[in-house]
Amino acid sequence: MLPSGGVRGICGRDSDRADRVSGRRPLLPPREGDRVSLPRRLADSVSVRSRKQKLQAFLETFAPTSATTVLDVGFNDHEYVPGENFLEKHYPWPWRLTALGIDEPVECPQRYPDVTFVHYDGSVFPFEDGQFDIAYSNAVVEHVGAHDRQRLFLSELLRVSRAVWMTTPSRGFPVDTHTLIPLAHWLPQQRRDAIYRRLGKSWATGDTLSLLYRRDLERLLRDCDVSRYRIVASRFAGWPMAYAVVVDRR
Repeated sequence: MLPSGGVRGICGRDSDRADRVSGRRPLLPPREGDRVSLPRRLADSVSVRSRKQKLQAFLETFAPTSATTVLDVGFNDHEYVPGENFLEKHYPWPWRLTALGIDEPVECPQRYPDVTFVHYDGSVFPFEDGQFDIAYSNAVVEHVGAHDRQRLFLSELLRVSRAVWMTTPSRGFPVDTHTLIPLAHWLPQQRRDAIYRRLGKSWATGDTLSLLYRRDLERLLRDCDVSRYRIVASRFAGWPMAYAVVVDRR
């Protein structure tokens, strides 16, 4: 079991397997050029507001206390946009929070000294079965790869915790909130990638960004043998903008 407190540099299993599973790509590549544009500033503002709403919904759904252990999967050591590491910024009991990610924890432990940061290789989580009360992941599963890698990611969330909160943007929303390009994400991957490269978004090609419809989430849950769950949609102008998957086995 991982001791509490401090920074941990624990890695997962077999680095070759990790490359196949995680692709060793950053969860959210730098977007310095986009970030200063008006559309990106608006998108960042919407993202922060959305994350506030998700955190409130998370707290209301699970009612954690100062005794609840929480695993947050997908921290970014360098914060490129305002909404990153939102749970680390705002969770009421940060000393009960462990953050897991493929980044080496260098900057984050200085910003959030009460949080335990753990580095891993992107495959099997370096924790025991049921080690945490709740596993939390916000907008990460769409970045880990295609279906098999997403299934491994969800299965690990389920393995190490008794309850899971996992959110992801909806592929059914007409604008991809990562690239801010409308409609292209509805195309087959090869055609989508050609458009992204032409528009300077090559960082979002391939398996770096694999958005999900609700039916894709349902398939993942079935493949992980989960029968009792809720999928809550956040809507904008009637369109499903994001989903929250809730599994509670406590």
